[in-house]
Amino acid sequence: MPSTTNWTRLAEEFKANSRSDAGILAWEGDRSVAEEGVLIAFALALQEQERLFFSNAFHRGEGNDPPDCEATGLADERIGIELTELIDPETAAAARAGNNYQAKRWSETDIAAGLAERIAAKDAGNPKGGPYDRYVLLVYTDEPGLSVDAARSVVSSRVYTATELLSEAYLLMSSDPSAKQHHCFQLNLRGV
Repeated sequence: MPSTTNWTRLAEEFKANSRSDAGILAWEGDRSVAEEGVLIAFALALQEQERLFFSNAFHRGEGNDPPDCEATGLADERIGIELTELIDPETAAAARAGNNYQAKRWSETDIAAGLAERIAAKDAGNPKGGPYDRYVLLVYTDEPGLSVDAARSVVSSRVYTATELLSEAYLLMSSDPSAKQHHCFQLNLRGV
């Protein structure tokens, strides 16, 4: 006899672990589950763009970061993948508390500053389990007030300065059902 799914329990679990402001790229109850989902979405986005550069990707588990994930490159190199979310903290706090909120409307200046802050914060880390041949930063967002067009404009016009740790960085946005694709942009990094 086939098993039955307890849809009520699943709906309650989804409600308890999701944030109304964060779409599909957030899972409040278990950070590793959320990060594994982001890693899968990143691989799918790169595959859609025919730019997938890794295989055998896995989440390293709580307490083993940074980096959050590890993968093998196409030339058999070790790749560390650090994940970080680009969010508006005020909107996220209101959503977590169940309060009414107005989603932040991200300007291009806000996006550029947010990306610069995430790059600076993650470029200063001390990776565990290294050395890594490549160290990738994946900034992900599901912010409803952050448009794909504004992100594309920022990414195409801005160069971010990175130090020795990061070899490349990407911005992953939630999938767009109307376009039937994920939005993933490689950021322009320049070493110092």
